[in-house]
Amino acid sequence: MLKRIVKTIVLSMLFLLAIPVFCYGFSIDLQLSTEYAKTGDSITISGQADANSWISIKVLDEGQNIIYFNAVKSDEYGRYSDSFIVPENIEGCLTVVAGAGANVASQTLLVGRLSTQVSLELSSYEAVVGESITVFGTADPNSWVALKAVDEEGSILFFDAVKADGDGNYSLDLVIPEMAAVSLEIIAGYGDNIASQTLLVGSLSTQVSLELSSYEAIVGDSITVFGTADPNSWVALKAVDEEGSILFFDTVKADGDGNYSLDLIIPEMAAGSLEIIAGAGANVASQTLLVGSLSTQVSLELSSYEAIVGDSITVFGTADPNSWVALKAVDEEGSILFFDTVKADGDGNYSLDLIIPEMAAGSLKIIAGYGDNTASRSITIRAELDECFIATAAFGSKFEPSVALLRAFRDKYLLNNNMGQALVKFYYQNSPPLANYIAASEPLKALVRILLIPFIVMAYISFHPLWICLMLGMGFALLLWHRRKRNWQLKGN
Repeated sequence: MLKRIVKTIVLSMLFLLAIPVFCYGFSIDLQLSTEYAKTGDSITISGQADANSWISIKVLDEGQNIIYFNAVKSDEYGRYSDSFIVPENIEGCLTVVAGAGANVASQTLLVGRLSTQVSLELSSYEAVVGESITVFGTADPNSWVALKAVDEEGSILFFDAVKADGDGNYSLDLVIPEMAAVSLEIIAGYGDNIASQTLLVGSLSTQVSLELSSYEAIVGDSITVFGTADPNSWVALKAVDEEGSILFFDTVKADGDGNYSLDLIIPEMAAGSLEIIAGAGANVASQTLLVGSLSTQVSLELSSYEAIVGDSITVFGTADPNSWVALKAVDEEGSILFFDTVKADGDGNYSLDLIIPEMAAGSLKIIAGYGDNTASRSITIRAELDECFIATAAFGSKFEPSVALLRAFRDKYLLNNNMGQALVKFYYQNSPPLANYIAASEPLKALVRILLIPFIVMAYISFHPLWICLMLGMGFALLLWHRRKRNWQLKGN
């Protein structure tokens, strides 16, 4: 009889314990009354599951130890709720789990002292799914910082917390979730004490161009950033100040024809110039935007009004003291080949070195200032005649001393008169085929080197007349002395 009673009790207990196992809901969600708490706080756990089903609830610490466990039954509408008190000596992230097996839902609860101020930076602002980036910044020393990644729909794809060290520095590695696309907003902090950055995720364009609706602006102005990229691809856009700080970051999707555009409001902290950058990695294009107090009057001079590609000239003048001056070089087609800004000193003087761009030809118009307050000068771009084709073919290099000497003779004596210019023009039009023929034959190269000796000697004499006269004088004196010596010997005999 006793055995039967014990057996009945054991079977009843097993049946009661099995009820939650067999009656767990097959679908479940979970919400917490708060995402942040401190020791002793009461946290409400609630959600939705199958009607009249049992839901197991457990709370795990960072070491995956169970610090709370319970089972609750949902009502006829599938609603359930439970509450637990945060235990003492608990700090960091707690994981609240509802359900069992594959049918679970979870949320993270941060326990500890939250930072009252926080900054946020990312090791990279562009990434693909599965890539790891570092989230870092500063907060109150030894405080906790909540970090989450939110997609464009507002869904939280990542949540964690990290503790700042004694100096207030924190960092955390974030692996881009599989469901991330286009852009994520990375948020650090809680409540009003937050900082955020935008992270571009997805298919980036492999080529991009960039233009601005205006290249000068003041704080608060709206300019349009536009260009072309791969059709239906994403383009990252950022504005970087002179210190390298990112003042603006956003992404825009190119249409089916590969065109994109975005309106940019000049940030309050912008001053001097901003570099607007489109694209990511090696596939970028950039433009410079002048921001700040522009000079109301400007003058302009050039250190030289004639140059060849690659030459450096100094652009200088006067403007309002401590104001900014926009400088650009415009070719004959109206294309801007160079744009930069320079700040006038306290006396109103400014200067900037300009390297003549490779695509410059004919003439360039150098313009200083903006709007109606401009000054301009024109600079003539000379064609660079650098190859002595036949001499180079014969000697094997244009840097050979003999070739350099002939080239210098051309520049100094032939290009300064009409007849010499005509001769050089004829030579450059007709000598390349002959030079190619000479370069392919060693005997011809040797023969041409011999034939060029008179021209090389003539060029050398033209640059060293006094030395040549001295040498000729010494030679003549030596010859005269030799003849007189011979005459003395004949008279002695």
